[in-house]
Amino acid sequence: MFWNKNNKKKDKKKDEDKLNIKVNVIPDIFYGGKDPLIYHEQNKKISTNTKQNNLKIKNKNTSLPIISKKKIIIISVIILCLFIGGVSFYYFRQVSDNSENKVVKVVPPAPEKKVEVPKPVVKEPEIVEIPEPVEEVTIPEIKDFQNTIVFPNILLRDSADIDIDSLTDQEEEIFGTDSGIWDSDKDGYYDGQEVFNLYNPKGFAPVKIIDSGLVREYINPNWQYRVYYPTVWDVAGVDTENNHVIFSSITGDFIEIRSFKKMPEENFISWFAKNIEGQSFSDLSSFNNRFVVSGYKRNDSLTAYFTNENSVFVMIYQASGNAVDVPYRHVMQLMYQSFRPSAVFVDLPGQKELPQVSTTGTLP
Repeated sequence: MFWNKNNKKKDKKKDEDKLNIKVNVIPDIFYGGKDPLIYHEQNKKISTNTKQNNLKIKNKNTSLPIISKKKIIIISVIILCLFIGGVSFYYFRQVSDNSENKVVKVVPPAPEKKVEVPKPVVKEPEIVEIPEPVEEVTIPEIKDFQNTIVFPNILLRDSADIDIDSLTDQEEEIFGTDSGIWDSDKDGYYDGQEVFNLYNPKGFAPVKIIDSGLVREYINPNWQYRVYYPTVWDVAGVDTENNHVIFSSITGDFIEIRSFKKMPEENFISWFAKNIEGQSFSDLSSFNNRFVVSGYKRNDSLTAYFTNENSVFVMIYQASGNAVDVPYRHVMQLMYQSFRPSAVFVDLPGQKELPQVSTTGTLP
């Protein structure tokens, strides 16, 4: 009971103390003359902003550290070196394993042969009489001359010549002249006569035939002779030394030039008698061609000979098959008229006055 009374007294004192609490009012000066409620809300906003800023700073500080470029390069180089080292180790390991598995065959050395050296035999020197040198004159021989050359038949005749201008119809084609007109360029000279004198039958005289493109000049690389031949013909050496050269037409007819050596002191007549059989020297006549080179030709103009100090050149017309007509006799004349036995250039002499032809086309 006593305890309860004391407790009641204490409770009364507490209640009295509560009633006696002084209420202190904060003056307006403390808030700067502002409304305390507004001031309190502004302080809340400021505090929340500071908290947010502090959180951002913490997040920045807690982010992962950035690795520099140098570290990345060093790490990649280390990885590459490790990879190359591993591959190299594997490769050398395979090579060493293969080399160990190979079996090397050892070939025993061949037994040495004993060579018996014969004892030298000493012979007494023999006395040999040396004869006095005798000067021998060697005459070059033409082997199988008759078997390699066939001379044309003398009875061969010219093929058709409609305009009677001394060019056959086949020759009119290769020179590009008119087979129906005896003077294609109308310069007063008939076509065959201009070709014979090495002038252009299609150009007003005097025009050289070599400048017309109708003929070409052949120079033998070994014997060094020069000669004209039709542009549309082919030329070829039969042997490697070009001793035998053939100028061939599309019809099968061809003209060949053979080259032979002779002694300097030997003249053509003696050479002809020794080496040419079946041909008569009386059928030949001497002449000078358009380059004033002397030679011999057969009367039918199908064979011609030229000489110099050491050589003889034989020009022969060969008809195709068993033909009895000669379509290119005037081409043969063109060739021996232009022949020069030397590669030295000689210009064609001046224009000669050629014989006139009547308007009917008949030869004088």
